[in-house]
Amino acid sequence: MMPRPPKDPPPILASRRRRLAAAVYDGLLLCALLFIASCVFIAIASDATAGWTRHLHQLYLFVVAGPDVVYCQSRGGQTLGMKTWRIAVQDCEGNIPDLRLAVWRYPVAVAGWLSGVSLLWSLLDRDRQFLHDRLCSTRVIRVN
Repeated sequence: MMPRPPKDPPPILASRRRRLAAAVYDGLLLCALLFIASCVFIAIASDATAGWTRHLHQLYLFVVAGPDVVYCQSRGGQTLGMKTWRIAVQDCEGNIPDLRLAVWRYPVAVAGWLSGVSLLWSLLDRDRQFLHDRLCSTRVIRVN
């Protein structure tokens, strides 16, 4: 009887602290991108502080930030902040999220982060996962 090949050990889920550190790092980089995008918007619209232009500006920033996050997560499973902190996002089978999943995860994650619900959820979750990971069937793991 031949011995069975060893199974790959299950991935180690990223700690909440490591995930938050990567989010802060990505947030700082994103601030620079959104600052430049806001300058372009204000140069065209003249005002982004009241009325419909304020809402249009917010939508514009959401749309500007999306491709960066979606591209990074669907191409390598990592944003620059995630690479720095050695974490990666993957689907429930352990694969890099496909484009469809990355596009779905982006607005769910933004809503969860802005409302604070994702962070609160992670305090109660048995695996310390954020709510948007549970809703999207993704997980964030440590990588070497």
